[in-house]
Formats: sequence, structure tokens, C-alpha cells
Amino acid sequence: MPPIPKTGTLIVPENSGNYYSLLRHIHKGRMSNAYEATDSGGVRVFLKSYTTPAPGVSWYKPYIAHVRELNRRVSASEAAPYCLKSNTAFEARIGNCPYPSFFQAYEFIEGGYDLETLLRNATEGSAALAWQRRVLMAKVILAGIKKLHAAGVVHCDLKPANIQMPPVSAGIGFRPLIVDTDFSILADKRAPWHAKQGYIGTPNYHSPEHLRGGDSVPSAASDVFTAALILYELLGQGNPCARPTQEEYEKTVLTGDAPPIAFQGDFTAPEIVPQITQLLLAALSPDPIGRPSAETLHKAFLAAAVAGDSSGATSATQTQNVAEKQLSLEPVEHPSGSEPPRLVFSQDVKVGKQLLTQLSADARFSSEPQFCLSREEATARWLVSHAPSAKNLSLLNGKVFAENSPLADGDILSLAGRASGREALKILVRIP
Repeated sequence: MPPIPKTGTLIVPENSGNYYSLLRHIHKGRMSNAYEATDSGGVRVFLKSYTTPAPGVSWYKPYIAHVRELNRRVSASEAAPYCLKSNTAFEARIGNCPYPSFFQAYEFIEGGYDLETLLRNATEGSAALAWQRRVLMAKVILAGIKKLHAAGVVHCDLKPANIQMPPVSAGIGFRPLIVDTDFSILADKRAPWHAKQGYIGTPNYHSPEHLRGGDSVPSAASDVFTAALILYELLGQGNPCARPTQEEYEKTVLTGDAPPIAFQGDFTAPEIVPQITQLLLAALSPDPIGRPSAETLHKAFLAAAVAGDSSGATSATQTQNVAEKQLSLEPVEHPSGSEPPRLVFSQDVKVGKQLLTQLSADARFSSEPQFCLSREEATARWLVSHAPSAKNLSLLNGKVFAENSPLADGDILSLAGRASGREALKILVRIP
């Protein structure tokens, strides 16, 4: 077992001039310890110190190669904005230990909760989650799972606690991020730990493939199963398979004994309800072949417009007025890929990296803020201004614009490097 570092320890990656200083211990997991740390440049990171696999086990080195390939696939794909970013994966010796331990440094998320905490707080009445926000969260979460699968990655341990919800100043108020991908698997390769230990999962969230044992391997269909459990919690009556004991849970899951979802709110098109209900029931099928794909679920929810908040806290009209003051950030799917994602807004707002990363991986080059949108009261025109502190240029229809330039529905906002001038991150503006 590798030694567990203590706060105040300096972690120095092998063959690197960089180092990490441990500030505080966050939590101890089954496979790792998590810390808040700073790198040698003073940037805060979320640092994981792995206790499993230990350096002496046969699949330790293959696991490191697996993680690096996993991170490469995610970062190079459209899944990147939906997942917690791994900055680097490395080995380092702790103290006088003769062998190295494995570490990963992730982006540090400021504030926020995980989805499990948000749902628990909402149930306890201290922080209600309006129906409209729940549906938008479902769409973004499904988009992230779909993008992971397109990148050839199966998460294997989806659950509300593994969806971080850092706050943002617009849209649904949160930026759903899928975390804990370090024991995810590659869809086209056997995991290094196959037949050496079980696949990582969580009680009351195991897929049937987790439970069958033997040569059974989780797949994208397994993620769809656990995603359906999450959607029941987010939109319906709660996890339909949760039971007091693992034995009862296994019986429920393997016999397909789950009820239809009872939605907490309404959709503008009632005919969508039977379709989504049947898709979610199919997603909980014991047979993975009978489950829909994450893409199919996502498409169904994209067509599900929200009528209002069924909690009774607000009327449908009030809910609509609230919605009009929000910024829509969910990427819009275009089969041809020719039309850029849409930015829908109806209030003054500063737009920067934290929001734009939900639209495109190219947003990593943007600043906080990048540009500002405001309404001119006298003329009712919408105006756009480049943030002076932004490190890259903001373009309007391919050209650098002046301060408070008029903005029209259908305009294209984009970024460009100050030196290269290369245009990136195109966004289609939609003004309600």
C-alpha cells in the first residue's frame, strides 16, 4: 500500500520541475485520497493520490497508460466541456518511499454542490429546484453522457454524487460536470483490472452488467441504465430500484421490476410524455440490447419543452417570465454540423469562459469575461462589447467590433487570437 501524503507535503512529479503543495485533505475514497493543492505556479488544483492500484500489483503500469488514454480521448472530444478536466497524470515519490505513487491533478471547481446534495436539499425544502431547471439539467447531463460514448468512453459509475454542479451566473444557474472518470473504461479495450477486481460501481446504482459477475463487462448501455435512475431522481419519484439491501436491489434490477416515471412537472406537448416514459422504462431493461442509446434519450428530451413549474411555487406565467431572464447555454444539435451552437439571452449579461465551455471545447481560450451583452433602453437595441481584459479578440460576423456595437438576431459571435487572427468558437445569436 503506498503511503498517504499529509497536508503541507510537497509532491514533486518525476522528471518534472513542477510541484504540488497539499493545502487540505478533502475526502478519502475507495481508491484514492483527494486534496486541495496548488501547483508551482500558485494555481489551485484538485489532486488525487491513488491507493489502488498499488505500485506492486500487476496492472499498476497498464492502469496509468489506461488513464492517460482515457484523458486523451475525453480532452480531444466534444465531451471535454461536460467533464472535469484532468490537467496531468503523473507518478511521484512520497518522502523516502522507494517506489512512486500515481497522482492526477484536475481543475479546481470553486463552490457548488454535487447533484446528490442539490436533490437532497430540494427534498428537505431548503433549496427548491424548479421543474424547468430540472429538465434543462437532464438535457445537459444526457448530452455529456452521449458525448462520452461518442468518444469511446464508458463511465461505469454514474450517480448524482458524480455530477458536480458548480454555480454560474446565468442559464440554469449551474454547470453540470461529470466527474470520477478515473475508473471509467474504453469501449474498445479491456480494462487493465478485468478479471483481477470488479468494475467500479455504487450500491443502488449498479447496472445489471455490474451485478452479473463472471465475464460480464459494463458498456454504454450500462451508463444508460444508471442515467435513467438519475433521471427518475431528478424528474420523478426518486430512484425506482433503490432498496434497503444489496440483495433486494439486485433482484429488482435483474427482474426489470421498475415502475413508470411519475413526472413532477408538465411538458408543453403532452404527447411527449408516453414516449419519454417508455424510453426510460426501456433504459431500465435487464437486457442491455433492449435499452435506448444516450443519444436517443437526449433527442427525446431536446423535444420536451417545459410548460411550467408544477411545484405550486410559481404560476406558468411567472415561470415563463423567469425563463426569459435566463441565458440558454445548452449546445443545439445540428446533423450537418454546419450551424454553430446557439446563444439565447434576454437580459444584460457578461459572457466568459465559465459559460462558454458548455458550448465548445474551444472556449478554453476565452477569458472571464470575454464579451458583454446589454440592452439600450432608449432604442431597445441589443449591444455587444468586447471585455478589455480578454486575452483574445471577440468578433462579430467575422470582424472586430467597436464598443457597444448593435447586435441582431442571427449574428455570429466568435473568438480570434490576437496574433493569428484565426476565428474559433462561433456562436449563433438568438434574441427572443
